[in-house]
This record gives sequence, C-alpha cells and structure tokens, in this order.
Amino acid sequence: AMGIDVKPCFALEEDKRLAAISRLLESPKNGIVKAIDISTVPQEGLSDLSFNIEIGDEVEIMRGGIQRIGQAILSAPTTEACHQRMDAVLEGIKLTIE
Repeated sequence: AMGIDVKPCFALEEDKRLAAISRLLESPKNGIVKAIDISTVPQEGLSDLSFNIEIGDEVEIMRGGIQRIGQAILSAPTTEACHQRMDAVLEGIKLTIE
C-alpha cells in the first residue's frame, strides 16, 4: 500500500489471536413462527445473533440458503472452544413453530 509495509497492521500478539465460527440458523420443521426466545443464549464471544424471521412468519426446513432463518457468529481462543460455544448458542435458541 503505497510503499508501506502493512504486515504490522495485521499482526496480533499470540494471546490475542482468536478462532471464529459462523452458522446459518435453520428451522427444525415447517410451520408458522409462534415465539423466538433467546434469553438463555450465552453471550461470551458472540459477535452476531440475528434472525431473518419474525413471529407470524412461515418457515421451512432448510434445503438451501434461501430457507435460513438467521445466523450466529462468534469467537473463542481455540477452534474446539468455538464449536463448544456454538453448540451452547444453538441450544439456547428456543423456537416455537406450529
């Protein structure tokens, strides 16, 4: 970039490096969304938890990206910790679909 070494701009100290994971959220079944409860979702490392649905929306089981109902993005010190945190986030999302 204009003769400037950019490596230092992206260098992180070893203890500040984080792994990251993202996941498309999907409906467990076809139906109408009656409730979305995220009150028990752990917040540690969570960068984004967003939904493309609202109460009253019709949802379908995901067959492709168009049926996604949202996304979750988080970080943790290790890849294994990312997977554990994502499992906890997914378990904390309570959808009522009828």
